[in-house]
Amino acid sequence: MKLTVVESSMIHAVGYDAKTRELEVVFNSGRTYVYEGVPPKIYKELMAAGSKGQYMRAEIIDCYPCHELRVMNSDRVAGEAYPQAFIASLVSTRPQAGFDAGINPIHAGDCV
Repeated sequence: MKLTVVESSMIHAVGYDAKTRELEVVFNSGRTYVYEGVPPKIYKELMAAGSKGQYMRAEIIDCYPCHELRVMNSDRVAGEAYPQAFIASLVSTRPQAGFDAGINPIHAGDCV
């Protein structure tokens, strides 16, 4: 999936696959997460949001199941390469059911 660099203090780049409804978010921390089952409307609203970080917290994080993605391909972000912090082994780790990448319990009912 092609990623687009965004202006945000929280997010470096965002990509979306409408067929699979997967939203890929590269955070400024260097971590990349894939959120599953995200409707196109949510992606469009994220990209249009004045504060992408606030929108992520309110509408995506803890609202959709996700897993951390470790990426290696540095040409995936349009117009620039990942910083070294983004380059890691190409391993996708899926959390156990009920957990958001091992960080936060999923509370999908809070968002619907």
